[in-house]
Amino acid sequence: MASYRKNQQLKNIRVNLVTSDRLYWKLSFAILERELLVDIDRDRSGTCRRRSIRIMKRLRELFWCSDQDDRDGLTSYHLKNLLFHECERLPKDYQWSMEMMGERIIGMCEQLKVHLFTMHMTQFFNSSKNLFANKKDYRGLKLAARNLNQFLRCPERYLQ
Repeated sequence: MASYRKNQQLKNIRVNLVTSDRLYWKLSFAILERELLVDIDRDRSGTCRRRSIRIMKRLRELFWCSDQDDRDGLTSYHLKNLLFHECERLPKDYQWSMEMMGERIIGMCEQLKVHLFTMHMTQFFNSSKNLFANKKDYRGLKLAARNLNQFLRCPERYLQ
């Protein structure tokens, strides 16, 4: 996903400790995430990583989670971590060419389906953290899973 030079830059960026309430602190990887996204389509001519995440977010808004509160369901942050994992799994630019965009979207949807089925998605920079663990209940995620399954059965119906 990132070049050797980029990896060295990322190693020099500090991770922040942020509070989510008065007694609980957590690690924040926001600066690292932002840095990865800056050059995600580094060649600017023909890769579809950034477009893929935009499409995934739009699908989430329109079809998978259109009427639910983000806090209890699938969030943009989940999709960003999904993209990072997919970019690591498929690191070559040709795998993200514009001609492959449909395959990348369906591939990310299939990966998301697995995560939603197992109720487990690791944070890209901290593999010991399950991003679904902090949900009060899994109703929103289960609804997203159900809607995603319907989408995957016939994506053409949704994309007309």
